[in-house]
Amino acid sequence: MVSPECTGSDLRLVPRYSRLRRLFCTGLALIWALVNTALSACQVGCEPPVPTRGPRTVSAERFLMGTVWSIQVVVGSQRSNRQAEEAIESALAEVERIEAMMSEFDPDSAVSRLNASAGGEPVAVPPELLGLVTRSLEHGARSQGAFDITWRALAPLWQLEEPDFAPPSAESVAEALARVDYRQVIVRQDRIGLLRAGMAIGLGGVAKGYAIDRAAAILEAAGIDRYLVDGGGDLRVGGDRGDGPWRVGIRHPRGGHGQALAVLEPAGGAVVTSGDYERFREVDGVRYHHILDPRTGFPATASMAVTVVAPTAEAADALATAAFVLGPLAGRTLVEGEPDTEALWLDPQGNAVMTSGFGRLLAPPASVPIGTGDRRPVDPVRSHPR
Repeated sequence: MVSPECTGSDLRLVPRYSRLRRLFCTGLALIWALVNTALSACQVGCEPPVPTRGPRTVSAERFLMGTVWSIQVVVGSQRSNRQAEEAIESALAEVERIEAMMSEFDPDSAVSRLNASAGGEPVAVPPELLGLVTRSLEHGARSQGAFDITWRALAPLWQLEEPDFAPPSAESVAEALARVDYRQVIVRQDRIGLLRAGMAIGLGGVAKGYAIDRAAAILEAAGIDRYLVDGGGDLRVGGDRGDGPWRVGIRHPRGGHGQALAVLEPAGGAVVTSGDYERFREVDGVRYHHILDPRTGFPATASMAVTVVAPTAEAADALATAAFVLGPLAGRTLVEGEPDTEALWLDPQGNAVMTSGFGRLLAPPASVPIGTGDRRPVDPVRSHPR
């Protein structure tokens, strides 16, 4: 504690103090001034020191692309919470940017401008969109049309959310199918053309996967290598969660929330599920869902659900759609032709079919229940619907 004689703005000296005492008081006053300056600066710009204990999880959520996005990152003692939050914010901003470019629901998006040009001359598009469309056309060729971004021409017939929804007639579906064909999309340098009037593309089967990959790239560029990016149930993970591997629960398509078909422990990469249980209507005992077979124009019937694990979310997203449409027999051939990619199907009867390496991804106990009646609760895991 400072002596009363050492206080005061002019630091008046009492005669009995020595030269040493004078120097001491002057130095003490300077130190006190520096401390006050530092404390004032911290009030506007500092955050609590980073704990030196084990890894911490920082997360954020946002509604984007019609669903809830969640990003979790694991940070250690060398990174502050603020740095992690800034990286997450940048990743979510990247998703928002991609949505503005690729949404067919935004009339000002590049995709909407492309759709408006159908039947006319090819139009210039951003390089990212050009690349994604080109890769999507390749998925269409490899899947023999089971994945087709021109499915969008069928969308007006399948408004499942409408209160008065009724299945469309075979005649109206056949008329719309005349405008569904990925081979009628042409790519010329920086331009894309839709050859038939009334055609339209919809990137719902691949754009979200691409956005997940871009969000992961933003995190990695910021030096974060342990993360989970969740775009409405489609996931990409990096590293581990600090206390063990990330755990991903695959929801049983006929079970409730909290009931899982299996639990995965991926060391990295993406996990994407397509199923007939998130968006559907039942009419006269028939389930009509949102995953259309672009070859028939009606909801696909060869699968109840399929989960794909792949190195990137874009690839997993497109493959999950194609594999769902194809079913486990033809779909397994498609998936096993892709490097480092595995899949699990439930066929329409609820029987599980896996690719040869899928079992290695299962968390202990490494088993998958067979049949719709065999369900086991799994907790705590991240439920993984679509």
